[in-house]
Amino acid sequence: MHTVQIVLTDVEDVDIADRGSLERHMNSALLQENEGSYWWDWWAVGGRWEDYLKETIGPMIWPNQLESPVAIKLTKDNWPLAIKLLEDAIEHQARSVMQYVDEIKESGVDLNDYILNFNTEITGWKIPYCIKNIFAIKTGDWTPDSGYVDATNWMDASPNRLLNYLKDPENAKDDWDGRIEDYALVVVDFHF
Repeated sequence: MHTVQIVLTDVEDVDIADRGSLERHMNSALLQENEGSYWWDWWAVGGRWEDYLKETIGPMIWPNQLESPVAIKLTKDNWPLAIKLLEDAIEHQARSVMQYVDEIKESGVDLNDYILNFNTEITGWKIPYCIKNIFAIKTGDWTPDSGYVDATNWMDASPNRLLNYLKDPENAKDDWDGRIEDYALVVVDFHF
């Protein structure tokens, strides 16, 4: 299966318009920060989602082109585009949680009883899988359902940290060391 993830990364010394440079950087960023715990078997910058930015934020910017068709540098002019991508990731996570909740409801299992008397012999793997994924999404663990990951911050999959900054930099908890323009959101196709 394939899933699109928007990856936040520090691109201070990377030419995001040069696909080879961007891919080498992403390889280093994803493998270094993830410390050997991978849920994917391979990935590609853009990949099946080569046109993701054009389709998602295209009406906001096209025909004016970005530096890269698969990356948005976080210059102040691009903040509205980044906000749109982050809000889409939050909506994607909410839809994923509701899908798992619906699967639990459809099973007919009494969740309170199930948690108190955990028994996979009765329900099989489906209920624990749904519960695990709901909690993973809600606690910011990076999964195929996340749609976003911060490769600069221990692979945190909550878009809220960056979104809060872009919407209100004066009152945000994180000031990004005054280097927000050195970061970019990159579209990555993960296979798992």
